[in-house]
Amino acid sequence: MACAVNGPHTPDLYPAGQKGYIAGGTRAVRYRSGSRKMVTEKDVRRALRKVKDPELNLDLVVLGLIYDIEIQDSHVKASISLTSPFCPVAGQILDEAKSAIEGVEGVESAEVELTFQPPWTPDRIDPLIRSSLGI
Repeated sequence: MACAVNGPHTPDLYPAGQKGYIAGGTRAVRYRSGSRKMVTEKDVRRALRKVKDPELNLDLVVLGLIYDIEIQDSHVKASISLTSPFCPVAGQILDEAKSAIEGVEGVESAEVELTFQPPWTPDRIDPLIRSSLGI
């Protein structure tokens, strides 16, 4: 579930050019007071919870389809997968994921990369949800 759209942006950073880090190793950017909200991995995951696999009606985060999220200044790069490489609605899911990330306050551009390494399996779904699905 991924596409790639790049857009060079040079945010007004404080201190200039320096990345900030928050607990748990999540990368974020500190902006000058009153400028922009600091983008966190949690914010991005929250936004991606709105994107659902139309066949399973479960979101990308619950399905374990989010493999990695990198935040550099106001740019977010997410690596995601699909439940199948032959997913007929892959383009729609990729577009929705990109739009969801770009809708996060403080994000100016997003790139969503599709990966099948490692291949997705139902083991990536939270065990409680897996059991409720009978998997």
